[in-house]
Amino acid sequence: MTGVHRSELTPVAFLQRAAYLHPGRVAVAHEDGRRITYGELEDRCHRLANALRARGVRHGDRVAVLSPNAPAILEAHYAVPLAGGVLVAINTRLAAAEFRQRASAARRRRLRNPS
Repeated sequence: MTGVHRSELTPVAFLQRAAYLHPGRVAVAHEDGRRITYGELEDRCHRLANALRARGVRHGDRVAVLSPNAPAILEAHYAVPLAGGVLVAINTRLAAAEFRQRASAARRRRLRNPS
């Protein structure tokens, strides 16, 4: 009997695999006309992860990100875990009370507005 190789495909592993296999394929097509390939997305996520680490984000830190539904929030979904943090996504459509509750519950270390 032969063994079966199995590895978990985490979101970060998915991005790395997609960028390796399909670097030129479009990963993001935003309504404003922007197109970002898997290779570009991986590069942008690594740059953001490095910037977060340079600003002191460490393993387990919660990172709150205030963003509309835009490419920046997708980048944060990959970059924050790459930096070792835990993403707390806060959408700009939230009411003020909901925003305060999520930001407070996050006990955030960094708040990033990508716009």
